[in-house]
Amino acid sequence: SDLASVGSAIEKVCASSGFDCATIPSQCSTTVWLQADYVLSVAYQAQAETGDGDALTYCYYDGSAEVISVASYSTDPLCVVTQDATYTPVTAEGYQAVLKLNDPTSTKVFIRRVVEENLN
Repeated sequence: SDLASVGSAIEKVCASSGFDCATIPSQCSTTVWLQADYVLSVAYQAQAETGDGDALTYCYYDGSAEVISVASYSTDPLCVVTQDATYTPVTAEGYQAVLKLNDPTSTKVFIRRVVEENLN
């Protein structure tokens, strides 16, 4: 994907999803690619929660986005909102994604990360 297409995908999500793009964590605001990781993964999680249509179709953005596993992610995964408590950003969106698992162990891992991040 090119920079303009990715920027358009971010704008589309920010304008239509109800997600406040002003709340993108600072570590995810340094490049358009990290912004896209955060914003598009939030949109994906929200779409998966509603079950409204096929996520692969809904999150296509004219080829500007890909659905991949965290394990295959080539750069910093800490801007990708996922249900993996070890990697999801320490944000409200990350917490909500982990809570959906209804798994006390995952929730504990996430909360430990929150405490560690806030103590440092």
